[in-house]
Amino acid sequence: MLDKIINECLEKYEGGEKFFDALDYQIRNNDELLDLLISIINDIKYDYIVVSGHFGSVFKTYCKNTNKLDYTSIIKVSGGLRKEKEVEDFYKHYDIKNKKIIFLDDTYFSGTTKNKIVDCLKCNNSNYIGTYVIYDGSKIKSDDVTSMYRYYDHFS
Repeated sequence: MLDKIINECLEKYEGGEKFFDALDYQIRNNDELLDLLISIINDIKYDYIVVSGHFGSVFKTYCKNTNKLDYTSIIKVSGGLRKEKEVEDFYKHYDIKNKKIIFLDDTYFSGTTKNKIVDCLKCNNSNYIGTYVIYDGSKIKSDDVTSMYRYYDHFS
């Protein structure tokens, strides 16, 4: 199913922001993909999950409505981090010091969003466990990113 969604987006867009916007939309509106992402993190020991942007809102609401994850353990931060925005002061509202935290996102490309989140977590003495995404389109594989689909494993 994920292959089909990715191939449809690739047929319409050769990549770039329009491709990622279309892919993000398809992913966040697919309950089966959200369930698969949840299944990937089920065995991980964490205290909090950080999510961002529109995906974060959809994911947190999905978890609340389905009881598939404890939605109170999900910290949703503002989107736009891959652009100029910075991470807001969410750590003032959560006790994240010495807590195990994972970051979830629908797609991953340059790592800008992840890096801003990780920097914020480390500056606040959190224990960053890793990043889990549905689609990884980065050219260089990051050891701390686990994905359901990695573009460069299929196309080179």
